[in-house]
Amino acid sequence: MPDQNVIGAIDIGSNAIRMICARLTEDYRIEELEKNRTPIRLGEDVFRMGYITEERIEQLLATIKVYQKTLEQNNCKEICAYCTSAFRESGNRQTVIERVEMETGIQLESISGGKEAQLLQRVVQRVMDLSKGRVMLADLGGGSLEVTLLEDGEIEFAESFRMGTVRMLKMFPYHPEREKAFLNWAEYYVEDFIDFLKKRLGKPRVETLVITGGNATAIGRFSGKTDRDAPGFSQGRMILDKQRFSKFKRSVIKLNLNERIRDLEMEEDRADVILPALVIFEKLLKFTGCSGFVIPRSDSVTGSWMRCGNGREPTGLEHPGAGHPFCPLLCRKVHWPTCSTRKPCGNSRFSSSMNCLSSMNSSPGTGCCWKWRLCYTILAVSSAFGSCQTFDVPDPEHGTGRRHQQ
Repeated sequence: MPDQNVIGAIDIGSNAIRMICARLTEDYRIEELEKNRTPIRLGEDVFRMGYITEERIEQLLATIKVYQKTLEQNNCKEICAYCTSAFRESGNRQTVIERVEMETGIQLESISGGKEAQLLQRVVQRVMDLSKGRVMLADLGGGSLEVTLLEDGEIEFAESFRMGTVRMLKMFPYHPEREKAFLNWAEYYVEDFIDFLKKRLGKPRVETLVITGGNATAIGRFSGKTDRDAPGFSQGRMILDKQRFSKFKRSVIKLNLNERIRDLEMEEDRADVILPALVIFEKLLKFTGCSGFVIPRSDSVTGSWMRCGNGREPTGLEHPGAGHPFCPLLCRKVHWPTCSTRKPCGNSRFSSSMNCLSSMNSSPGTGCCWKWRLCYTILAVSSAFGSCQTFDVPDPEHGTGRRHQQ
């Protein structure tokens, strides 16, 4: 008989699929019963070709069926499944949604970058107080980076950027024998993103930088393998200072892919994406001027579980949502100065936000002017043929920097 307090959640990300089965206790704590992760990289298809291939659809279906059986064995009352960046950008996502529902009865829900940020905030609030001071949350996934700036618990800034680790691997494109060249490109690319962020935020006064996502958790786990004095997780979080992070980064990048798998015992699907993640987190640390990171143990699948709870929030305060952030298309090389439906764009390759993605329910380019559609087509084709170039496009019709109200 299903337990009314046991809920299962499946999180379909760009780099992996995760499952959690947990019970909400009488004192509103989350008691994890089972947790699992399967390395299926949907982003590898979507960021290269624009759709999910049949092979990965079959892998997705098989994984969901295994998770469904596990959750049913744990007497789950409810099973929720959420999809993020890669899935919502896939041209054939509706077909996949229908197949999953037909074969499993589970309805997949594609959530926006804004909703991802809201879920993350709930998760972080379980392990630290966000109600005082200025805190930046940086949630890095395979397809996107969600940046949220809070002051005394209130959201001042929240945007979702197309800056995921798998996406960057496909843009270059990455090859194990060209890691040095990839890192040089990544440094340059992320630095341009930081310049864009400076134009949006100025020099923010940030007291605490919180990083989350699979790579953030991995940095917390693996830092102990390169530094015996590195702190472990305590009370659901880890504090990693700048010096120890820099030491960990140097230790990782001096190893090749196989050595990271062998010597650090990294999972194969973690050993490559850790490189762009290290670059992004290092640049964010320098940008904020913080002395280190806070790394919560919880992750996106925990946030998905909390979304399933039918309004029964676990212990912790919830602050107002961020609305629906825009998703900038990280671009360069080709620049259109004007667009018939949009304002003239700036000179930054990061100055354009894809407002046509604001619904997050239609493929990139739907409802946009022909220049947007052409840009996305060129980007998809160039990625398919291994080009590392991306393109500047016009600003969204609402103008860069204005928050879209839901």
